[in-house]
Amino acid sequence: LNFWLDSLGNSHSDSIIYDQALYFSTSDAHSGSKALEMRNAQNYTQKSMIFGGADLNGEGSVGYGFPILTPVSLPPTSFNFYYKFLPKGGDSAYATMQLFDSSGNVLGEASVTIGGTISTYTPISVPVIYSQSGVPSFASISFSTAKAGGNVTLGTRFLVDDVSISN
Repeated sequence: LNFWLDSLGNSHSDSIIYDQALYFSTSDAHSGSKALEMRNAQNYTQKSMIFGGADLNGEGSVGYGFPILTPVSLPPTSFNFYYKFLPKGGDSAYATMQLFDSSGNVLGEASVTIGGTISTYTPISVPVIYSQSGVPSFASISFSTAKAGGNVTLGTRFLVDDVSISN
């Protein structure tokens, strides 16, 4: 890619190198026919890395760069999913679920940092740690190929499937 267009259609001269998109659906699934895959990219012009990531909404579709809230009917006790992690360098993947009340106050969180190579789908269940009392109304679920400030290497792959919230 020799140039890119911003949301206003203005061109820029940065060269971004992708080995795939920052996130996409893949047929390499734990169950069913599709899973979420995230990969890193490199801004060749600025000599910086861009980590891949995605937020999930209640229908399981993917957004990027903004929070999407999923309605919650009962207070969750854990955040669960199956994953594969194929890092390059010393990369670590990161997954988090934040819980909000109806006013948007954060009530709790379940987060995990994943390191090392996991080449077959592996289940993980992360307990929710509540920091405030209240009734959860919404959850925000995010996955990324790196935690803020973490190592980011071109070629790292993070696959996620069968995401659920346990009550």
